[in-house]
Amino acid sequence: LILQEMNFTEIQVVTNWAIIYSAGLFLSSLTRYPMGIVADRLTRKQTLTLSVLFIGSAIIAIWFTQNILILALAFAVMRTGNHLPPLLTRGYVNETDKSKQGKLNGYVSFIANFGGFVGPVLFTYFLELSLLDLILLSTIILLILYIFFLITLPAKKTANKIPLKVYVNVSLRELFHFKKVIILFVIIGIVNGIINYLQVPYALY
Repeated sequence: LILQEMNFTEIQVVTNWAIIYSAGLFLSSLTRYPMGIVADRLTRKQTLTLSVLFIGSAIIAIWFTQNILILALAFAVMRTGNHLPPLLTRGYVNETDKSKQGKLNGYVSFIANFGGFVGPVLFTYFLELSLLDLILLSTIILLILYIFFLITLPAKKTANKIPLKVYVNVSLRELFHFKKVIILFVIIGIVNGIINYLQVPYALY
């Protein structure tokens, strides 16, 4: 929708979105690990606030620019902000009854995927909202959810007081103990990449 507002042709929309998506996906993938450290170091409410700041700044950048590279950077910033809510959720689930953690994680994943399907259908097909309306509605929903969770989020049971340098060094060493898991996820990522390439038109670019 953003690229269409710039009066690009269909092929220009596809090729430029390919650039935005690819650059944004690559850059945001590099921030997953740092965001995990951030989620461990900060309180839940601080982490939520940081997430909203990332997403909000990305929305502003998207609205006020027509530069493809800035759009790609904004997309990466938005995805970086989106790393944090799932980390908050998993941290909370990990503090609950261990016999119910699988069910809770499954429930959260279902709700997120269901919302990701229903939202675009309702807002773009049934209501036929314009780009500006979608941005305003997204911003309002973001702020309402932020205020709601700011009020209701439970505090962490334990605080991480390990010095950051020590924490990072220990975390990096721990990665080598998960070689089989890492290899498995790399294989899964390759398969998902091939599937996306076959299914999504802009992947050809």
